[in-house]
Amino acid sequence: MANLSLKLIQGELIPEKREHLVYTEYMITLKKGDVLTIGRGSKADIRVKDEKVSREHCAFVRKNGKWSLIDNNSTSGTFIIRKDKFFAELFKGGEFNCLEWGDILSLGGMEKGSTRFQILIG
Repeated sequence: MANLSLKLIQGELIPEKREHLVYTEYMITLKKGDVLTIGRGSKADIRVKDEKVSREHCAFVRKNGKWSLIDNNSTSGTFIIRKDKFFAELFKGGEFNCLEWGDILSLGGMEKGSTRFQILIG
């Protein structure tokens, strides 16, 4: 079963103790469970300081051993960058289920300054 880790490459976290997550410097690893949420709100597993990010912006969901990314009806979108190029855009509940190791997740836009994570699945 593939593990999921996210490396913060741009933006600011609000680190909070969550028993199912391991924080090490800029790396967050899901150690148990099948859902990982990201947003500004207190209910998000990973909280970020970014006004362009919705309270419950997006979620990684494990289905049949594979990870998918779902936009939780965010107001500003969820974007995937692959090999330094725009690859996919999710809006209003869209789902992306062909994530690859090294993909970049950009929250709230593609412009410089947007919160970004590198996706590490394996």
